[in-house]
Amino acid sequence: MAFRSREVVKKIMKKIGGDENLAPGVKEQLKKCAPNSKVVMGRAHRGLYAGRHIQFGNRVSEDGGNKTRRNWKPNVQEKRLFSYILDRHIRVKVTTHAIRCIDKAWWD
Repeated sequence: MAFRSREVVKKIMKKIGGDENLAPGVKEQLKKCAPNSKVVMGRAHRGLYAGRHIQFGNRVSEDGGNKTRRNWKPNVQEKRLFSYILDRHIRVKVTTHAIRCIDKAWWD
């Protein structure tokens, strides 16, 4: 797990060549533009997860109400999505929630 906003700021800083090439106050504005720091699953860096995470909870038995810990993982599918920028299909791991979001945005 990593703090995503810090990674984004570091990548931007590397691309522009570090602190020396920045005008005063620009670094603070970059940090404001970066998304709020949120812990992201490692797998989410390799696909479109649309904010879905592993959820934790209890499995409750029907008979005695005994609780055992378990987790629910996001519903991830491997899909071929078309990229207009690259003008070709790309294989991507996508959650079903992200697919629905893409479909909604496509038709608006």
